Amino acid sequence: MSILRTRAALAATATVALALMAAHGVVQAQTALADQPLFSSTGVPGNLVLALSVEFPTAISVAHIGDYDDSAGAQAYLGYFDPGKCYGYQLGATEGESHFFPAGSTSDKRCTGGNDSKWSGNFLNWATMQTVDPFRWALTGGYRVVDGVTTTIIEKAWASGQGGSNGAANFPDRSFTSATTIANTTPFAGTSFKMRVRGYGNKMRITGTGDPSAVAVSIYNPGVAWDAGTTYELSVRVKVCDASAAAGGLEANCRQYPSGHWKPEGLIHQYADRMRFSTFGYLNDSNIQRDGGVLRARQKFVGPQVINPGAPSTANPASEWSATTGVFEPNPDSADASATATLFGVPVANSGVVNYLNKFG
Repeated sequence: MSILRTRAALAATATVALALMAAHGVVQAQTALADQPLFSSTGVPGNLVLALSVEFPTAISVAHIGDYDDSAGAQAYLGYFDPGKCYGYQLGATEGESHFFPAGSTSDKRCTGGNDSKWSGNFLNWATMQTVDPFRWALTGGYRVVDGVTTTIIEKAWASGQGGSNGAANFPDRSFTSATTIANTTPFAGTSFKMRVRGYGNKMRITGTGDPSAVAVSIYNPGVAWDAGTTYELSVRVKVCDASAAAGGLEANCRQYPSGHWKPEGLIHQYADRMRFSTFGYLNDSNIQRDGGVLRARQKFVGPQVINPGAPSTANPASEWSATTGVFEPNPDSADASATATLFGVPVANSGVVNYLNKFG
């Protein structure tokens, strides 16, 4: 009975409060909330902790769900390819050298024409990007597999094929049956086009009327005539920040460095002089006593400068990229990397916030 009386009293109190609010209006607080220390006259940089879920569904699920939009004024699908560009494909002497390259701009996200330079960047984002790819693109500019002073090539996340139906539950195979859409998005003609990404690592497989899951495949060569019944394999890498006229202009996230060359950047670059970053991540440990994530990169300034409140900035000995060229450092936190030898027997090869974000999975 006491519980019932208490509930009745609470209900009555709430009713009275609501009636008073309705009669007099809700009183809003006029005090601005501070985003800096209350008793400091000097601006203090912020701290951002990235606590990431990096179990396999996070990395391998399809980024863009639903059917491809090839209408006039189609939506832009974000990712490593520029939705406003057309791309050609370069077959390298080795698999690691094969990549897409920008070959001109497009005002409607369509790439029609009579040569190989008609892969739609918008389509390639829809067809190949996994959930972690737009995340990496937004934060770091993308996972660089070629990071030279003059050339940058970024690569999509690894598709392991984990999950239901050999990965199909996370990244379903895709297809077109529209001759117009095929012509607008690929170098090919026909009324059938099929694609598969799941289980093929950094590659995708395509075919016209064949099976994208076929065991026997051919390496795609843009110089050889397309056979609709053959299944082809391509490496999903793309050259970015190419300042040449043939590339159709620089992507929006490219920045020029003192060396004179351009590099893709993300939000971490943009905020490197205003806040410190750290990352936590999942640890594949089945011990029931494991609680929480693991520190992967301690809180630090990641850019070329260390911000000292009330004093001039100083050079950062643990900068994660070169202030001159923009090239990422493979092991900026070398002392922390060396300390991991006590856990794993050998030190990790890469350290830092950016390396962890780009290379987990």
